[in-house]
Amino acid sequence: MEAIVTPVPKIPNPISLGDYRPISVTPLLSRAAERLVVSNWLLPAIPIEDLQDQFGFPPTGSTTSALHWCL
Repeated sequence: MEAIVTPVPKIPNPISLGDYRPISVTPLLSRAAERLVVSNWLLPAIPIEDLQDQFGFPPTGSTTSALHWCL
């Protein structure tokens, strides 16, 4: 799989390479294939008990819901 990697600055006036973060844009076909693999093979193989405290992994999870439960 290939991706187009674009350096995006972390700070307003970047000076060194460490001031950039790599952002990759993966092709649409790769993202669709990944979604199929996760939904058809990965999620069914993981016991539901192991996902109860995970907020970013389930399709309906988010960091907002994680913060809500922590507060």
